[in-house]
Amino acid sequence: MRAVDVKLETGSTFNGKIFAHSTEVGGKINGDIETKSLKLTSSARFEGSILTDALAIDVGAEVSGSISKLQKS
Repeated sequence: MRAVDVKLETGSTFNGKIFAHSTEVGGKINGDIETKSLKLTSSARFEGSILTDALAIDVGAEVSGSISKLQKS
């Protein structure tokens, strides 16, 4: 999925790759995220790789995988 802004609500499920400027996750993701800024809310369940400049993880979110900083071009 390619978009400027992505918001996955609580109860949603997504499998695949996300490329976006900003991303907020409240649901379940199995895949990869490449985004300038990422917020994982307390209901988020993420498995995969994250590539971002700014990351916020609320208490209660579950994250499994790798987290890396975007390289400046």
